[in-house]
Amino acid sequence: MFTNRLKIFLFNKDYTYSMIKNTIKDKLEIGLKGICREQNRSFDSYVRQLRNTNRTVINLTLQF
Repeated sequence: MFTNRLKIFLFNKDYTYSMIKNTIKDKLEIGLKGICREQNRSFDSYVRQLRNTNRTVINLTLQF
C-alpha cells in the first residue's frame, strides 16, 4: 500500500516531555489524521523521555 517512508527523529532538552506529547496529540486530533486519510497517507508519532535525563525523543513517520 505505502511505498515510501519519511522518518524524522528529534532530540530535545528544552521542553517538557508531556507538553511535546500533548501538542503533537492535539495537532493529530485537530485534523491531520483526516487529511492523511483523504490523501492516502499515514502519519505516526511517538514521544518518549529518556530515563534519568531531561531529553525528549520524538519520532515522526510519514508513509506515502
